[in-house]
Amino acid sequence: MKYFKWLLSSLLLFSAIFELSAQDPNRFQYVINGFSKMEIPDGDLIVITGSSSVRFWGTVQEDCADEKIINTGFGGSEASDLLYHLDAAVLRFKPVKVFIYEGDNDINSGKTPEAVLKTMSEIVGKIRSSLPETEIYIIGTKPSPARWQFEKGYLAVNMLLSNYAKQQEQVSYIDVWNPMLNEAGRPKPHIFIGDSLHMNPKGYAIWTEAICPSMN
Repeated sequence: MKYFKWLLSSLLLFSAIFELSAQDPNRFQYVINGFSKMEIPDGDLIVITGSSSVRFWGTVQEDCADEKIINTGFGGSEASDLLYHLDAAVLRFKPVKVFIYEGDNDINSGKTPEAVLKTMSEIVGKIRSSLPETEIYIIGTKPSPARWQFEKGYLAVNMLLSNYAKQQEQVSYIDVWNPMLNEAGRPKPHIFIGDSLHMNPKGYAIWTEAICPSMN
């Protein structure tokens, strides 16, 4: 019995430590250091940032036909991570437009849609405080076969973010959910790579059509 209690206590402690480590925003410091060292081009800049769906969009400059787009996506990030690293990932570039994709990993990690909205509103507030003229675009969460079990959570996030954007000045919402669904209302399987989570060029072609017009 004593051994069982010790084992249970150890498991609970390990879980708590693991959860704390998984949420530690400093786990991205090596990537953030790279953003801090990037040269800042002259002229009006556009920043697109967020989790791995942004990080892996390596052709965003070519797809959107704009050399002034800076990609500061960092894979595995949640909205709280972006808020923590907002200076290096966004503010230091003084962009005229910011495109944000967060919420995908948040829901997967167990956060509520309301928590995502709260953090996103803090991100918007911080950008406004430093760059009051900057236009902000919130990209809604995408559907994917790998995380389809969280469909309701993602739809709730998207509804909250869409409604929030409508109530704010210089904040817009971009829907990528519906264009990525097939006629049966499920994620199009052919637009994802083997992990059924991240997109292939066909998936990014959908993003190009949905997002790039707002960059011009």
